Amino acid sequence: VGTPQYVSPEQARDPQAADIRSDLYSLGATLFHMATGAAPFEGETGSAIVVHACTQPHPPIAQMAPSTPPALAALIDRCLDKSPENRPADAGLLLAELVSETTRERTDARRGLGNLALWSKDYTLAAEWYAAVLDARPHDDVARLGRAQALLWSNDYDPALVAWRGLLSDEPQRREWWTFYLDAAAGADAG
Repeated sequence: VGTPQYVSPEQARDPQAADIRSDLYSLGATLFHMATGAAPFEGETGSAIVVHACTQPHPPIAQMAPSTPPALAALIDRCLDKSPENRPADAGLLLAELVSETTRERTDARRGLGNLALWSKDYTLAAEWYAAVLDARPHDDVARLGRAQALLWSNDYDPALVAWRGLLSDEPQRREWWTFYLDAAAGADAG
């Protein structure tokens, strides 16, 4: 049947009922163990572990490993759901969800690093971090503005001009907002 700490409830009940979602349960148990340092279910014997896996909820990852990114914790929770119907349908969907969340979190971190570099006046580094954000999210206005500012302040005028023109798009509401921002920035520089 398998290692008790990683066997899905349906596989423990009836090995013939197992499908790919049973494997995703086992993957969830493995990821849980990696994140927390412990298997999701413990017991004195293999049978006791399987009974716990079939009847008890696993401990919350957020309590056992609070540094686990929330999206990853939620995905692990879904993989460990007692009902196969509530798990990802296949490994491809699970991977797509994992990559999507990882990319989003990595992109947010890059934007934060761009902000930090901008505030510390390392404009070249800031422009590079914002460019990395824009590779993943081309319409991220915060990254677009940060990159335009960083390029301007690093005296890289030609790319800065292209970046600012991109911000002043044909969308009237956006153009109005950026024009207001530029006017406010010009007023602050003059004062």
